[in-house]
Amino acid sequence: MFDWFGESQSIYEGARSRYERTAQSLYLPTIAMTINMRVICVVGLGLTTSLAVAQEAVQGKWKSFKSSNGFSVKYPGNWFRKGISTDSVAILSSSGGAEGLIIKRGQAMIFVKKDEKYTNSTLSQMIDQYAQDTEVLFRKDIRNDMAGPRGCHKLKQIISREAAVPPEGMPGSVPYMLNTEYFCEIHGHKYVTVLRTFESDRKQATYQKIALRVAESLRANK
Repeated sequence: MFDWFGESQSIYEGARSRYERTAQSLYLPTIAMTINMRVICVVGLGLTTSLAVAQEAVQGKWKSFKSSNGFSVKYPGNWFRKGISTDSVAILSSSGGAEGLIIKRGQAMIFVKKDEKYTNSTLSQMIDQYAQDTEVLFRKDIRNDMAGPRGCHKLKQIISREAAVPPEGMPGSVPYMLNTEYFCEIHGHKYVTVLRTFESDRKQATYQKIALRVAESLRANK
């Protein structure tokens, strides 16, 4: 007599064994994948943090500049102060460069001043004057919650481009400069932080972050 019960039991055990092997083959790689993704995320986060710390370390300890006309500002310690002006400050990302406000390729310059010429003008009028003869590419209002009573609570960012030299003064293609400017007003006085770079500079975003931090550090002296 055929043992239906025994045969059914054998089929059941075989099916269960195959099911467990299949489940393990599917489940274990999933666990491994999940673990690997978590490791990748943790490693990626660690690298991002390390890069941020390294960048901060490269900039070094920030220095302070106190003007003769009533403001102070901070700038990266590894940048180079240009000139000996006491009512404004200009700093370069590397040493050298041409005279005045001209920079060499691969170099950035940040210039900060209190523009007393616009004491009786609105901030918008001042911005319009600075934007003359340039192509304005971008405008943005930036809040500075860490400004305190003597800082810039709201910065107006203007990004514009202009020819590095007059087109008629240079044969062939003309290089363009990018101006990233941060304007603010404190107790009726107008201030501007200007970043100048070549438009093709790949470190544009990094320089803009530094310039914004410089602008945010500006304080009107008591």
